[in-house]
Amino acid sequence: LVGQHSWEQFEDFVLHSKFQSDVCFQLGVVLRLEEIAVVQTDTAISNGAIEFLVALGTKPIPLVPEMVQSTLLRLGISEGSTDGAKDDMGIPLTSKSSMSKIYQDSLRPVWDPAWHTTPKGILLKAVHDRNQRNANLDNLPAQFMDFRKEIRSSDSEMKDVVVQIGTDFQQLKADIRASLPTQSSLEDIQSALKTYYTPYLVILRVSGDELDLETCFVNLAIVEAPAQREKEKQDLKEQAAVFHRIPSFEAVERTNMQSSIPLEQLFNKRKLRNGKKNVPKTILVQGRAGIGKTTLCKKLVHAHQTGLWRDRFDTVLWLPLRQLKAFKSRTLEGLLREKFFTQDLSEGDSLAHALETSAQNGRVLFILDGLDEIVTDTECDEGIALRSFLRILLRQQHVIITSRPSGLDRSLLPSIDLELETVGFSQRNVKDFLVKVLKPEAVRTVQDFIQQTPLIQGLVNIPVQLDVICFSWDSLPTDGPTITMTRLYQLMVRRLWCKDALRLRNTAGGTDLTPRQISKLTPEDIDDLMATELQHLGYLAFKGMKNNHQIEFDEKALLSAIGDLREYRATVKISLLPPQLLEIMRQTSFLHTADADLDTSKSDSQQAWYFLHLTFQEYFAATWIAQHLQVKQPHPSARMMTVEQTKAFVQEHKYNPQYEVVWWMVAGLLDGEALEEFFDIVQGSPRDLIGGRHQQILASCLNEARARLDTTVVTRLDAELMKWLHFETQTCHSKDSRSMLGCQISFPEALLVENFGSVCSWKRVIVKTLEARFTLSEPAIQFLIGVLKGEDAYVRRRAASALGKQSTLPESAIQSLIGALQDEDADVSSRAASALGNQSMLPESTIQFLIGVLKHEDWSVSRRAASALGNQSTFPESAIQSLVGVLKHEDWNVRSSAASALGSQSMLPESAIQSLIGALKDEDQYVRRKAASALSNQSTFPESAIQSLIGALKHEDCNVRESAAEALGCRSTLPESAVQSLIGVLKDKDADVRRRAASALGKQSTLPESAIQSLIGALNDEYGYVRTSVASALGKQSTLPESAIQSLIGALKHKDADIRYSAASALGKQSTLPESAIQPLLDALKDEDADVRKSVSDTLHNQCYSLCIALPRLAEDEIACVYKNYIFPYSCRRVMSLHVQDNKLCFCTEQGLVRSEPIESDKVKIIISTFKAVQHEEGIHV
Repeated sequence: LVGQHSWEQFEDFVLHSKFQSDVCFQLGVVLRLEEIAVVQTDTAISNGAIEFLVALGTKPIPLVPEMVQSTLLRLGISEGSTDGAKDDMGIPLTSKSSMSKIYQDSLRPVWDPAWHTTPKGILLKAVHDRNQRNANLDNLPAQFMDFRKEIRSSDSEMKDVVVQIGTDFQQLKADIRASLPTQSSLEDIQSALKTYYTPYLVILRVSGDELDLETCFVNLAIVEAPAQREKEKQDLKEQAAVFHRIPSFEAVERTNMQSSIPLEQLFNKRKLRNGKKNVPKTILVQGRAGIGKTTLCKKLVHAHQTGLWRDRFDTVLWLPLRQLKAFKSRTLEGLLREKFFTQDLSEGDSLAHALETSAQNGRVLFILDGLDEIVTDTECDEGIALRSFLRILLRQQHVIITSRPSGLDRSLLPSIDLELETVGFSQRNVKDFLVKVLKPEAVRTVQDFIQQTPLIQGLVNIPVQLDVICFSWDSLPTDGPTITMTRLYQLMVRRLWCKDALRLRNTAGGTDLTPRQISKLTPEDIDDLMATELQHLGYLAFKGMKNNHQIEFDEKALLSAIGDLREYRATVKISLLPPQLLEIMRQTSFLHTADADLDTSKSDSQQAWYFLHLTFQEYFAATWIAQHLQVKQPHPSARMMTVEQTKAFVQEHKYNPQYEVVWWMVAGLLDGEALEEFFDIVQGSPRDLIGGRHQQILASCLNEARARLDTTVVTRLDAELMKWLHFETQTCHSKDSRSMLGCQISFPEALLVENFGSVCSWKRVIVKTLEARFTLSEPAIQFLIGVLKGEDAYVRRRAASALGKQSTLPESAIQSLIGALQDEDADVSSRAASALGNQSMLPESTIQFLIGVLKHEDWSVSRRAASALGNQSTFPESAIQSLVGVLKHEDWNVRSSAASALGSQSMLPESAIQSLIGALKDEDQYVRRKAASALSNQSTFPESAIQSLIGALKHEDCNVRESAAEALGCRSTLPESAVQSLIGVLKDKDADVRRRAASALGKQSTLPESAIQSLIGALNDEYGYVRTSVASALGKQSTLPESAIQSLIGALKHKDADIRYSAASALGKQSTLPESAIQPLLDALKDEDADVRKSVSDTLHNQCYSLCIALPRLAEDEIACVYKNYIFPYSCRRVMSLHVQDNKLCFCTEQGLVRSEPIESDKVKIIISTFKAVQHEEGIHV
């Protein structure tokens, strides 16, 4: 009230309250006005408080005039000197500056701070934290006691006042506390959630060390709608190189591995699944077990806490859906109270209520984690209630839903805007992870091991797998290409068992094992030492696989497995399991729980456990099956099924995709007679009648067991594979198509090479199949090098392409590709250049050779060589100078390629930059374009280069002027001289030059008034595309002068729809528009062009305050339109209210209360009646 100088309202407040009868209330108001006068830095508010005090002193209210007089004396307002003077209470008069410190140290604040300050960042109402208010009230008695001590007067009446204050204060404080608002601020909620989440935003390596969240990479690939996938298939460009993935029954169909979305761009406007372009609100993220969905949730919470998406969401809530059953509440507010605020007994209800309201306003992002993990029983009341509540959560305004592909109940899902899959690490992620966790000398070795081992490449995209490989690195063999998946897992498991044995204090001979003793154990010793744990994990894994591929185990499931084993051991009279086995299993590296991560209050019996990764469960299940198939098993006590029962199980499930990896590992674990019998089972009945699936299983199992099978068996199985490959190519494809069976990583690469043969069509099949394989071994690369010299041009092309898909090639392959650049077939040389370009680091000799190839007579070869050079991260100085020389070549294709190659370097020397500026004068437009683009890629730009470009703006050739303007436009900050030159170019006689100049000015972060005025003038350009560029440039300025806004308003009526659209868009980017802009914008809502109407509507959505101010001047239909389409929707998502008082429109927003000028009563009635009419149309009667 003081800040708004609303004395009438203040007077009404004090005269119609208990002010006249309650001495405590009188003193509180006077002290508050005195405090405002002292501590407020705003002179207008400080003086307003003094004016209120003076006016208050004239009111005939007992004791108030005396209180006011003393206050004014303390403030030095009364006549006379204040030096050494005392007031009538005996209190020394004090200067205003010293009074400020007294109040700051003692009396500030006494009452609710919201009375005299404007709170910032308030979520609901303008109130401060209640705890702060309570603390202020608790300080009040001490302040009054200090006040009492300062009384030196004998005025008995004033002493009685102070006594009365002391007597009545406790009751007064209780009354005030009861009337205080209980809503919580945004800062309260964010602080409470940050405290809650901080312990859980931690990623632990298998070693137990913490891993920085920044090192935990997340890649999200778009799962496309079928029509969209087909339409965009040819247009997609590779954004992140990803490894191939091992087979899984959890594969997500239609995932585009080359169409990725960076996490920070998740809520950018994009094409949604319904074909429209908008910001996604409901996002489904699928991912295989262990691929990083939990890490994604943690990164989303962490990203928001560190500032991302704060303009969209006030809070981000991570809700693991598997925990819903543990909560009693089936309302959103109740769930929030139970989940996040149980520890805050005083504020929990307030925080939960405020958070729910924020969600209703669309300011909360819900992360609903694990839709596949919640199972609802629709037959019971509790299940129905839970399912109903789940639907409420899924239909919040902004939701990210995570789920494994298997178990996803799509009937629960709302309409999905964007569907993604977490696809694990890219090749770059793997490299960065290795650098982070390994010693420098080990990084290169591990990278080489991964590169040379196709099998490993199918695993390292899974974060936990890569972590285990790094942890176990000193235990892994160096013969990468020959290692099998089973062998890899055996070594990793034994390495982790060694860590567990030390932690679990397993004993040998009654003595605790030391790290040194454990390091000397043989593999057999480790297996014997951990036999009990191995048996339990094997049985648990197998039992889960049988039970509909169960991957999550509660305490009941763990105890059930132990109970089965204990019963069996008792039956066969062998040693019983240790009583503490359950606790031991929980401490192993192989069982983890996410619930401990998310809710430490949950008991062990409520927690769910799962294997380190699905492939570890598959490995342990394979050990269980292998033990029951082995004729001479090392642990007879492990048998709980007969050999015949186990064989029957394999026969029944051998084609089940859920067991595919299990069968690989069973083949890798068996030996001798048991291994041959296993292959007999695979080859026996029932047999796949189609044939393709059977060969896939056979190839994978053979890949794991090849070294331990009899050579005659291997030869026979290899021959069968090749027969089916030949059958496939003859039946399913054209004569030179690749074999899908041969493309599989498990299909023996050597078979393809050995069967290259002499028949031309067969050669084409083999080489194209090798091209499609993700990674090739050294022998296969050497084979392709030889093929590059063959007679068939088609085969040579495919060989060059196949080599180009390898990220790292040996020197011999690079030299062969250099030779292929001279191939008589242009396509071969073109592909060879492209293959060289895919190598990130070429030797200087190769770079120089490629520079020479830029002069090749075939322009496509020249272009490929430029592309190869452009992929190099750095050039030697000699290469740069060579390219500069090529800029003067007689062939425009060569010059264009040289400019393109130079553009790949972000820090060119000044001499090269000047040469590129010279190329802006080239007679060929493509050369000029490439030169301008190359200049735009430079991170630094010397002043001399800018001056050269300014000079080129005056060149007689319009093409040169256009290219110079384009190059200047690539710099976001230009000197004044460049800006002024571009302003002049806005009047160039060539329209293309004017368009480029306008675009260049629009890219400047700030423009002088002269530039804006020139752009305004250019809105009248005779060419529409120039006017569009001008309007766009104006729109990029966040604050435009009034003259510019008026010009844009005028452009809303232009005959060109593009101009009207651009003008509306430009106006929409202004934070506040004058009232004069509202009526033209409303008129433009009737524009004949749909895009213009949409642009105008978007602009009006951002101008709700101006719309409210303009209401009195609008017609009834316009008022209805504004209310229904803009004001009401805005009030639902932001703080905004409107009421009428004294014929004034009163607006309450986050910034406070604002009143309009008085308006006519009839107009007030029209506004009110129109609002109500709109409400009545929707069935709302207030």
